[in-house]
Amino acid sequence: MKLYIFELGRFIYPGMPQPLPVPGYLIQTDAGQNILVDTGFPEKFIRHPPAPEPAEMAMRPGEYIVDQLAAIGLTPDDIDILVVSHLDIDHAGNLLPFSKADILLQQQQYAAAKAGHPRFTATQEQWDHPRIRFRLLAGDVKIAEGVELIASSGHVPGHQSVLLHLPHTGPVLLTVDAILNATMTDAATRMVDVSADNDAEARDSTRKLMALAQREEAKLVLFGHDSAQWAGVKKAPDFYS
Repeated sequence: MKLYIFELGRFIYPGMPQPLPVPGYLIQTDAGQNILVDTGFPEKFIRHPPAPEPAEMAMRPGEYIVDQLAAIGLTPDDIDILVVSHLDIDHAGNLLPFSKADILLQQQQYAAAKAGHPRFTATQEQWDHPRIRFRLLAGDVKIAEGVELIASSGHVPGHQSVLLHLPHTGPVLLTVDAILNATMTDAATRMVDVSADNDAEARDSTRKLMALAQREEAKLVLFGHDSAQWAGVKKAPDFYS
């Protein structure tokens, strides 16, 4: 099994010394499945980025998810499973190229979007398109040998994280936006995440994920938007195995 980490753009906040990375992930299983986790900003952001509100959403040529996949010899049609952690624009900006994949989303997240949750209107043209058919999940679920999805609400209703077991690296936890950076791993003392939909649930998910990381003896915990950690991780075409 291999884990590739893609650089899909960045958030640039005024006064912040480093931009916050926008990652995506590809898991290649021993059975030959390609599992993509999140799709990054929409391709149009390369030439037509939105106005900063408050952060600039920046994306360079080549950081579009389809281009990132091409750099390791894959096309959207090679993706067997697309895991959508949640429907924010930096995670679900490009669902349509992967309409042939088995697209996995938590039922709670889909219900919130369909009910008109305002933060998901920016990606509605993607998730509400007739070509997109989700397989809706309820809670933690194993999706392949060595790959589990972990329900982790708080940042949004129905957020999901990923636990995988690599043969050489060992267990790896992708918290996605349930834990944004390494300063937020203590559920009791973590700062209030202004982007979180529900702070109490975010703390519960932090507690759950960090307990899972300890129980599984995770060798690598990758946080959602951690500029300090980002500098030291392997990025595609390099990989973890």
